[in-house]
Amino acid sequence: MWLDEQEDINIHLLEEASNIGYATIKKICNNQNYLPRFSTLAKINHGLKMLGKSIEINDFL
Repeated sequence: MWLDEQEDINIHLLEEASNIGYATIKKICNNQNYLPRFSTLAKINHGLKMLGKSIEINDFL
């Protein structure tokens, strides 16, 4: 998983930056069959940008 490979961010930092709950982020990371709403993906993308990460959302999933 992409997030596990990052040394400078973790789920808790992404949770704060994206305003998405820990459980939702964990579900996105661990369940390949889970398809989050577009608004959720947009918030995660915004949070990653706030943390200085510029990635394709598919890299995160």
